[in-house]
Amino acid sequence: MIKLVYLSWCQPYPIDWQTLKQNVGGVMIRSSQATYEDELFRKHYQAAVESDTPFLLWHFWQPNQPAAPQVEFLKGLLNSLPVKPKAIALDVESIEWWKDGVRQPDIVPPSVDFSHREMLAACKALAALGYKVGFYTRKDYFERWTYNSPDWLNYWLWIAAWYQYTGNVPPALPWGWTDYKIHQYGGGQYNAIPGIGANSVCLEYWNGTPEQINEYFVSSGGYTPPTEPPTTGGSMIHNKDVAQNKRAWVMTVESDQKLTVDWKSTWVDAYILSMGGVFFRKLADGNKRLFIEADTSFAGRCSEVALAGLPVVGRFVLDAGALLKAGWTASAAEAPLKENEITKALMNAWCGANWTWDQVLTKKAAWREVAAIELELINTSGYPDSAVVGNDWQKRVIKTVTDHIRYLQQGGFAPNIPIILYTTPEFLAQYDKPDTDFALWLAGQTGWLWLHLRQTTLDSTATFYAPTNVFAFPPADAFTWSYCPAGYFERVVMHEFTYGKQKLTCLVDAGGAASEAGLSLGCDDAAWLFKFLDIEAPMPPVEPPVEPPAPELSELYEAIAELRDDMTLFHDEIIAGLEELTARLKNL
Repeated sequence: MIKLVYLSWCQPYPIDWQTLKQNVGGVMIRSSQATYEDELFRKHYQAAVESDTPFLLWHFWQPNQPAAPQVEFLKGLLNSLPVKPKAIALDVESIEWWKDGVRQPDIVPPSVDFSHREMLAACKALAALGYKVGFYTRKDYFERWTYNSPDWLNYWLWIAAWYQYTGNVPPALPWGWTDYKIHQYGGGQYNAIPGIGANSVCLEYWNGTPEQINEYFVSSGGYTPPTEPPTTGGSMIHNKDVAQNKRAWVMTVESDQKLTVDWKSTWVDAYILSMGGVFFRKLADGNKRLFIEADTSFAGRCSEVALAGLPVVGRFVLDAGALLKAGWTASAAEAPLKENEITKALMNAWCGANWTWDQVLTKKAAWREVAAIELELINTSGYPDSAVVGNDWQKRVIKTVTDHIRYLQQGGFAPNIPIILYTTPEFLAQYDKPDTDFALWLAGQTGWLWLHLRQTTLDSTATFYAPTNVFAFPPADAFTWSYCPAGYFERVVMHEFTYGKQKLTCLVDAGGAASEAGLSLGCDDAAWLFKFLDIEAPMPPVEPPVEPPAPELSELYEAIAELRDDMTLFHDEIIAGLEELTARLKNL
């Protein structure tokens, strides 16, 4: 019997992969659920690849969600993997969950029609990508949620039937299946497999030969990363093959900071400047008040950076929790384009304080030279009913603003520049729950909504004079995207690796002291960044023409004397010529 083992967030480290590999024929790694990534997936996956342990992936099917967002999410995850699996299983079962220590009703499909249709659609979509698609399920679950159809027989089966309930007999299979690939025959047991550590795992075996297992489980075979940047249909995948000193550098300059040198004299390739936004600000009396406004420093700074030939990314803060705390209603947050206060503040920064809707809609507006707009997603923890903010309110605010921008861009009323979401993996994980409208909406915004993720890997408090000083500390590449939902990984265009601790001598605060900097690296080199922002790469400085050395004073006197002699000679020739013509006239 060939033993197998599944791994998920329930099997934390330490795991001895070399010992584990010697005791199992392969591992089944949980990749995701609904539209978010298993928090240990990347670690399990990387360990399987590095140890050359055969693996396949499984996705926990969210029964009350349609297929489309889950499939799109899986596509993003799969595109980000250098070693692709051969097979993927959908885990089909009811979902137990608790709130405040109290078990809630299990999550199940809304109807048999819904479940049958969406599960079959997901299988067909994943199979069309070239993967062997199967199900982990139980006979009663599957038959309760689907109709008997020969379509199901196109997919392989990982059946759960525990001997403690069934007796030591072959497992009962749903509908018309006569064969199964994997049998889960026992529940969780501690230390069941050597190498698994102090983890509880279910008991599984492969129902076939060692040769047949290779049709479903893939081995890395001593995989080494490609030397060329990955190309996955144009996806913007963080490219670790590009050295730090070759990556695009981006600096965030807040409205209360300024450079001590001109914009072009730093080492960075682009700047992020504050456009304003929605936020609470502390007043002189200590109270906080909601502000929705454009940053008054943005216009001048944007022009200066553009004149320096460098791209500007304008950052606009969207603190949805602040709106809720200030008593905003849904109708105000989702007000139409021409009446929305949030969009108006953004337009004041992007188009100018004196803009009007007539200028925009007649395409006569003068837009600032902004290469991209970055919307900052604020953590909502600590606000009243933060679950409401994360699950619903955040979507209302961001979706409304992005819908307005997209309408203007698609109608040709505004420049068609990239829109970037600036946030942290932890914030994304907070909002990206399987049962929220925000998760479904965000998962579907592929191809135009990109990510700038902040995950600090450099926490030194040193003051830097040049980027080479940064390299003496832990490199920005030495990180993992903890909590990063899988479908978003391919959208990452920048990684902010330090914020709020590092000080730069070229960046000062209002008092003139070296100020804390936000430094980011692009996912590739500067040439890639300029292409992504659809701008011309800055031209190298033109060298001034070399002037001949100034002549000595004596040389000038000699030149003047020669010129006088030439003029005298020229004068004598003219006089002689006139006398000759006069003589001829007298003879006529």
